[in-house]
Amino acid sequence: MEVEQGKVWVARESPCLECGYSISVFLQASQFLMTDYNYEPPPPLPQQQQQQQQQQQQRGL
Repeated sequence: MEVEQGKVWVARESPCLECGYSISVFLQASQFLMTDYNYEPPPPLPQQQQQQQQQQQQRGL
């Protein structure tokens, strides 16, 4: 959980306002889902794809 929280801070400090806003909102929703599912990956596939795109964006920055 600590690592995920760290990613949230990085996303909020992202220089791209549009990307950072969408990522921060998604991560807030993701945290809520992870608490409900006991840190299990959520069933919907689009959320997992967004996580992969987010990691690629952070590596690019």
